Amino acid sequence: MTKISKTHNKALVRMQTTLRFICTEQLGRYVFYSGGGKMKRDWDLIREILLEIEESHDIEDFMNHVKGENFYSENLRKYGKSNVKYHIDLLVEAGFIRAVNTDYGDAELTGLTWKGHEYAEKLRDNERWEKIKAYIAEKGLDLGSDTIMTLMRRGIDKIIGNVT
Repeated sequence: MTKISKTHNKALVRMQTTLRFICTEQLGRYVFYSGGGKMKRDWDLIREILLEIEESHDIEDFMNHVKGENFYSENLRKYGKSNVKYHIDLLVEAGFIRAVNTDYGDAELTGLTWKGHEYAEKLRDNERWEKIKAYIAEKGLDLGSDTIMTLMRRGIDKIIGNVT
């Protein structure tokens, strides 16, 4: 087994924690590369990503390919590229976004899963979303997918009050 120097190890760790999208123009598709990262989960960003993908005509529309680079909508730009990429990775891992393995050992994003569509549908309304967050904070609950799904199953509108 080959020993790796501390310098090389640090470089490897940095490479592993880098999230990046690469557009393979020859293949006409986007490839998603993911890695680790120490970032906090942001449910507002998660909601924005789900809504952006759902409202896009297709995944390439969401990625908004411009001159060989990937740019996001104004709604997502405010969160920063690495943060958006990290949250997309989380959404794939949690089963909200569908990704298929490519021949290169990477994953290609293909759209929302059933679960992703359910979340987007329930969380689309801004007033409802703000009430959900306020209710969860007031009750001291964890703002996580299990809590949100439980609220959805029990009828969010009945629990937090009807939203018109």
